[in-house]
Amino acid sequence: MGFDGWSFNQQQQGQGIVCRAIQGPNIMARNTDGKVYVSVPSTGIAKAKYPESTVIVGGSAELVDAESFGDRLLFYIDDTVLEQVAVARGYTWQILAGGRIKSGTVKFNNSAVSALERVMECVSANGG
Repeated sequence: MGFDGWSFNQQQQGQGIVCRAIQGPNIMARNTDGKVYVSVPSTGIAKAKYPESTVIVGGSAELVDAESFGDRLLFYIDDTVLEQVAVARGYTWQILAGGRIKSGTVKFNNSAVSALERVMECVSANGG
């Protein structure tokens, strides 16, 4: 059951379960094996890995690995950055793709921290 524009799902992924909080086209996720990411639509970005991409939260830039799967662009972050994203209610991202910098900004609503708490409850309930 979702709330305040958020929906939630979980599914088997590799050896673990991935738990997701979804608002519109944007996702915050954590896997029971410790993999953490935020995700946006991958419109016009080729399927590939994009090392040394950037996630910017509240003025602090983090170098991260990103990966496009054709339909989704994932930014692999750690738990601390995920918490910062929720508290700041969003982030800005940048990747270098095809010799050009592509970027975007994600804005979550005021329930982002509660949505992340739900993700962490899901992870805990599934042994993570």
